[in-house]
Amino acid sequence: MENGSIVKKARKATGLSQSEFAGYLEIPVRTLQQWEQGRRNLPDYVLKLILFKLETDGLTKGFLKSLRDNQE
Repeated sequence: MENGSIVKKARKATGLSQSEFAGYLEIPVRTLQQWEQGRRNLPDYVLKLILFKLETDGLTKGFLKSLRDNQE
């Protein structure tokens, strides 16, 4: 699965809009849109930081566990 698809699924798991999610991450909305559309590369380390932040803040509601289960 591509990193942009993972971040899109993570955002949807939070229930936040693109604008809200970008604000939460303190990044431009356009950057998030381009990641989700596959127009811009989302580096692995940035994805890991985003997922860590979501998990730490309790916003993913089990998303990471389901992601790990799907990869096995």
